[in-house]
Amino acid sequence: MSRMNLFTIPAGAAFADDLARGIVKRCGASDNPFALTDAWVFVPTRRAIRTLKDAFERISPTGVTALPRICAFGDLDEDPSPLREADEEGVTVDDIFGVEAKKVISQHRRELMFMRLIRRWSTARAEANPEYSIGAERPALALQLARELTRILDLATSEGLAWERLPQLVPDELSAHWQDTLKFLSIVTEHWPLELARENASDPAAHRDAALREVARRWLEAPPHHHVFAAGSTGSVPATAALLKTIAQLTDGYVVLPGLDLESDTVAWAAMGPGHPQHGMGELLRKFEVTRAEVQIWEQGSIRPHRSRLIAEALRPAETTVAWRQFVAHERRHVAQALEGLTSVVARTPHEEALVIACALREAVETPHKTAALVTPDRNLARRVAAELKRWGIVIDDSAGTPLSHTEAGRFLCLIADTVADAFSPVSLLALLKHPMTALGFATRAETRALSGELEIKLLRGPRKYTGLARLRKVGDPKAPYFKIIEQLERAVGSFAETASRRDADLIELLRSHRNAAALASSDLSDAEELTWENEAGNAALDLFDSLIEAATDLDLRMGGSDYAQFIRTVMDAISVRPKFGLHPRLSIFGPLEARLQQADLTILGGLNEGKWPPATDPGPWLNRPMRRELSL
Repeated sequence: MSRMNLFTIPAGAAFADDLARGIVKRCGASDNPFALTDAWVFVPTRRAIRTLKDAFERISPTGVTALPRICAFGDLDEDPSPLREADEEGVTVDDIFGVEAKKVISQHRRELMFMRLIRRWSTARAEANPEYSIGAERPALALQLARELTRILDLATSEGLAWERLPQLVPDELSAHWQDTLKFLSIVTEHWPLELARENASDPAAHRDAALREVARRWLEAPPHHHVFAAGSTGSVPATAALLKTIAQLTDGYVVLPGLDLESDTVAWAAMGPGHPQHGMGELLRKFEVTRAEVQIWEQGSIRPHRSRLIAEALRPAETTVAWRQFVAHERRHVAQALEGLTSVVARTPHEEALVIACALREAVETPHKTAALVTPDRNLARRVAAELKRWGIVIDDSAGTPLSHTEAGRFLCLIADTVADAFSPVSLLALLKHPMTALGFATRAETRALSGELEIKLLRGPRKYTGLARLRKVGDPKAPYFKIIEQLERAVGSFAETASRRDADLIELLRSHRNAAALASSDLSDAEELTWENEAGNAALDLFDSLIEAATDLDLRMGGSDYAQFIRTVMDAISVRPKFGLHPRLSIFGPLEARLQQADLTILGGLNEGKWPPATDPGPWLNRPMRRELSL
């Protein structure tokens, strides 16, 4: 095999800055800045694209520079894309699937289609044996199961799983539970391909993998006449590994691995199993048929060799930890140097941990130009830290964002659905009326609050006097000032309440009437978009309604108001909202994946607790560990 251009940026180095400097040097952009414009750079995520662009700006003497074309793996069918410039005919990824181009099915439509299949399966199972009903006819639970199925479908597609082997993994003598699991998975193995064929669509994971392999094939047959860089990926997906191998074989191709362990001895390296953080890169090198000795250092940056050695020793596979004694006995000075600048804090409670981290981040802010980042997989800890910082007026940049259901606009929309589902019960109605976004067509929020308070005192306290909005109107006094609240509720939410009162309301009709009910947030009930959709969360909610309405077309999904309230909250839980403005420029929260390409003057690792980091192994509800091993997952 020809020599491969494989490199690594050691752990501890400023990955993005070193990567940008190396790209500039290898493209000859120091003398000709526009030489970068012809180069392609592949990175793992879209967040990494922004990080690398910032790095090019930092290393530029003037702060202004031409940029290469940067693409995230999986976005190859978007502009700009190497698939569209591989030849003069403008061949796109859709051409990979045949003469008749197929659309990529949207995530929401895929989930709704799986939800429909699961509800049918659950209904048939309950009719056959009511004692073993799992309740998946309920839309919210069906949606959660659909998401689990899409995860295993994406994993199986990426790994090239042969579904026909699945029945062999569940012998007849195993428990009925596993037999039921096998029947349930027939939704993926048998029914889903038929659904895709009827849609004349391709699955997103298959579409992405086909694009990656197509770029690899074309560049192998006809190498591009420009530089190609791939950085930050470990090639865990086979299609990505195939593209990395092709790039590494190009004359002007470079693959840069993140923090490859060059310190461990050969015995420890050979013993690293699937649970070791270096296992993925070890597998990649084995696929490439190269050794660690053939991997070069990308840039001699500001690295800490003593700390790298200490980390390598700390992460030794269990069967080689006998070497710890010798390391500590002979390398005490190196251990002391490796621990310089490290501080360990043991917190007694989650609140204390969040407060300590927030104080450290606030202290970093007080030093001019100092950057700081919290790296944690614990989303609860990240939210606690962000909340603590808000007390001091600091809004931190969280790469994972905030679930739409936890934003002000999302909570407002969920409260509308809950109030309608609860037939305007006093508790849910008051929660809606006292929400900061509720205006009900009044000129000021103060007027809305005052009339809501009067309504509470006159009708909502004590034994419940009504059920539903129509009954609330009958027990109210038309001459009382608070009655205006009831009238405005009827105008804004009446249509939604009437639709949700049916047990088999169409999902599209529910979504449209729910979206229109957001007029509650307006001082003019004829304009539902005055306030609800004005910020990032509102825009995300509006896009979600539009996307769901489009995705539900022709699916004939039906449910009642109570089921809809749980369903829409479950949908919103999976939508992340990331503010674009108002964030502190020097503070960030990253997950472990995003942190690969980031650097900060102060880095805090939070949530270092058993089951959080590394996370507890979760094989999922469908396939146990032996099954996954047999299927090579």
